[in-house]
Formats: sequence, C-alpha cells, structure tokens
Amino acid sequence: MVDGALRVLEVAPRRMRGITRLALRVLERSSIPSFSRMSLERRTRRIEQLESSGSMQLRSLVLLLKSLCGISYARAPEVQTVVGSVPRCELGPGATPPPLPPHLDRAALAPPEDEVERCDVVVVGSGAGGAAAARVLAEAGLEVIVLEEGEYHDALTYSRDPIDALTTLYRDGGLTACDGRPPIALPVGRAVGGTTVINSGTCFRAPDDVLRRWRDDHGVPWAIDLSADFEALERDLAVTPVDPARAGRNAELCRDGADAIGASNGPIPRNTGGVSCCGTC
Repeated sequence: MVDGALRVLEVAPRRMRGITRLALRVLERSSIPSFSRMSLERRTRRIEQLESSGSMQLRSLVLLLKSLCGISYARAPEVQTVVGSVPRCELGPGATPPPLPPHLDRAALAPPEDEVERCDVVVVGSGAGGAAAARVLAEAGLEVIVLEEGEYHDALTYSRDPIDALTTLYRDGGLTACDGRPPIALPVGRAVGGTTVINSGTCFRAPDDVLRRWRDDHGVPWAIDLSADFEALERDLAVTPVDPARAGRNAELCRDGADAIGASNGPIPRNTGGVSCCGTC
C-alpha cells in the first residue's frame, strides 16, 4: 500500500506533497503516544477521533491520507476479487463492436520541428470543452489547431492498473483539488480526449435549480429550458442509462451502501454507445 501511495505522490504537484507531509506530521505529533507507536486498534480510534473533530483542517488532512491509502488498497488483487471489479468489455444488446482506431504515438500527432503551423484559432485542451469548441469552429469554416499536453491512449495502451492510470492519465496524479471547506477532489484528465477519457462517460444534465441560478443570479438569458438541446446532444453522443444488471458487482455494492444510508442513487447516463461494461474507466 505504501509503495502505491508513494508512486502517486511522485507525480503530484509540490504543494500536494507538502500538504501530505504536513498531514503525516500532524497525525504523528497529535497522538499520545506517537501514532507510529500505537496498536492498530488505537490507530483506528485515533483516525475516527480526527474525522469527527471540529477542525475542518484536521478532517481535510485525514481525508487526504485516507484517499492515498484507498487508492493503493483498491488495486490489491484480493480486494478487487471481493469487490468484483473485473476488467472486461461487454457489448449492449444488438450492438456491434466498434472498430479499434489505428494506434498512434505522440510523434505521429506532433508536427515536424521545422514546420510552422498557421491557423485562425488555437484550442488548448482536447476534452469535452475543447473538442466541442474545435468542432463548432471548424464546421464554421475556421482553421483550428487543438493543443493537448497528454499522450494518446487507446485500447492497446490504456493501463488497467489504478496506479499506472493515475500517473499517466490524470493531471497531478489524480490529486487535483478545489480549495474549499472541505477541499473537493477534482479528477482532471491529461490525455488526448482530456477528462472525457477518465470520467467513465458520465453525462448528467445541468439541474433545473442550477439553470435558474445561471439565469437569475448571473444574467444568462438562455438558461431557461434546455430540454430540446440536451436531447439533441444525447442523441449525438449516444447517451443511455447503464443497465443495472450489467453494471458489475462494484456498482451493486455501491448501490447497497447508498440504499442503507437513504442516499439517492440510480444508473448513471453514459455516452458509451454500444459498450455497456468495461470495469476500468
């Protein structure tokens, strides 16, 4: 578990590594005896105490350490067996497998060093926002270049190991966070396709209360009823709810936990076309 956490921290931003060191020092020095000298039972109780602390800073530091440990724990073969997280790809009813794209490498995507590219618009980022903007601009007749800092990954190069995926496909090793009370993890993709490569194809509509806030508080006149626009986009992107029967054992465990605490839950809408279950994204 320690090795996995260290691998993630190697590619994390300097600030995140510093916060992690601070969290470890706080955990060690705020315990009597020191945390490293405690039994497993007492360590568990100490973590529970800090999690229920009135200090948001303490709770945030503990959450960071638990997240790092959880990443490594989740990749253990025995854990994946119990959870039922089995990497596989299954097609939906009546679907035909899409053809694999030709494998590309970074050299094939980059222009020669002595070549000068000229265009009307440069789009930075190839994710949902950048790719959509580039498409609209190109269809309007503009010359568009899309810049992407990450590598190109396809079915032949996509890693099924969680730690490898975090270090190759995620910005900051998956440790990007929004500042707040508490900080909120924000997984950001670093690959051709951007965050769409790592978000499991999730496609939620903007909730009505959010649209009303855009309209009333921020003066966005068109944020009233976007149902027709959402439907057109969902047809274009082949967005459909995941079949609960094919979602996998890990989704079943998550659903059971949500039901147990009375949390709202249900199949997520995804733009996966005919592929309904992969178990790695």
